[in-house]
Amino acid sequence: MDERKKGFLGIAQKRIKNLSRTIESMLFLTKNGGKQSLNIEEIHLKELVSDSYADVVERYAEKNPEFMVDDSGVSCSIQSDGVLIERIVKNLLENALKYSDEGVRIIVKLRNGETDFEISIEDTGWGIPKAAIKKLGRQFYRVEQKGKAQQPGYGIGLASVKFLCSMLGGELSVSSERR
Repeated sequence: MDERKKGFLGIAQKRIKNLSRTIESMLFLTKNGGKQSLNIEEIHLKELVSDSYADVVERYAEKNPEFMVDDSGVSCSIQSDGVLIERIVKNLLENALKYSDEGVRIIVKLRNGETDFEISIEDTGWGIPKAAIKKLGRQFYRVEQKGKAQQPGYGIGLASVKFLCSMLGGELSVSSERR
């Protein structure tokens, strides 16, 4: 194949992957009325976060991001549903990359206790207006950023994250400083 055709195929593959992820998220939210049993297993959080970042960042390589995992507050592993944790982390990392400019810095802080754990993602992205924070997690809600182009998406990512967190007995919380 010539280079032009290879380029078109590459673009098509990326779009198909994005569409597939969107469909998976929508199906997950509606499947069995949102009821699903958990598959509890041993998870190495730092490895899961690093692998998730590697999967997501290739779609945003032009942003030239800086990435760091602070695992000083975590023991070797936790017990939880690895697939759900991975979906949560990938979605949050993708948002951190999608809603930022070139040179974004992303720090993932990990902490765990005997019966709980916390994954905190900080970034130097665009920020979220205060009025929008309380609406995050609603299906199909999208934040409008003044002076920024509308990003592709359907407003189901954070709704999915919020739902998955609740399935795991946790919650999604958001704070932001506008830059």
